[in-house]
Amino acid sequence: MAEINKPDYSVLWSSGGAIVAPSNVKVQTGWTAEVPPFQWENWSQNRQDNAIAHILQHGIAVWDAVTEYQWSSLGTKSLVMGSDGLIYRAKQVNINQNPTTDVSDTYWEVAFALSSDTYTKAQVDTKTTIASTAQAQALTSDVVFISPLKLAQAFQGANQSLAPSGFQKIPGGLILQWGLTGGSATNVVTAVSFPTTFPAAVYNVQLTYVDASINQPASRGSPVQVAQTTLSNFSYSHSGSGVAAQHFWYAIGR
Repeated sequence: MAEINKPDYSVLWSSGGAIVAPSNVKVQTGWTAEVPPFQWENWSQNRQDNAIAHILQHGIAVWDAVTEYQWSSLGTKSLVMGSDGLIYRAKQVNINQNPTTDVSDTYWEVAFALSSDTYTKAQVDTKTTIASTAQAQALTSDVVFISPLKLAQAFQGANQSLAPSGFQKIPGGLILQWGLTGGSATNVVTAVSFPTTFPAAVYNVQLTYVDASINQPASRGSPVQVAQTTLSNFSYSHSGSGVAAQHFWYAIGR
């Protein structure tokens, strides 16, 4: 079949003519061997034109209180447009259950999302703006959207310090910290403060001896060991021969 061109529905049948609605009984009975009033025929044609024009205007019909909306486990699920402009998908057969006021998501859910990732009515009502930088960095709001830019900003601000001794907070609670010690003599326990205090736990601290001269042996600053850790600092010592050996350090915690 060839493609069917969309007809012009800018002018509707009998939109300026005489229309008389037949009774519900007559609508259910339909035509018999009779000559019906022309106003009834105008009503029938006008109703059809208006229904078609409505769908052409909206794409998906606007919800109403008298239609029985369908649902089945085999895939039939009615779609409607709510008065808020959102498209909803039926969750069960229903009549006169307004999707815009169905805050418990009993009869309707917001359409066009994965079945495993649908949004509740309350969430969609509030998820209408992009998160501010502060909201993105707080990592606590569930009522705003994160854009690619805000995702990058979420890792910055108070969640990040890219100094030589710095840290990076990761969504979910993990914190990475790093730095360079000021130098310590052999067998001297030295304390180093973390750039930011771990709120809950320190999982690991590692140190690596560093020397500006590649001609110096690694034994000047190693072996090295961590003596003690707290949420705000760690202590270490080395048994190398260096009198002011420096060490890169790296810590993981939450």
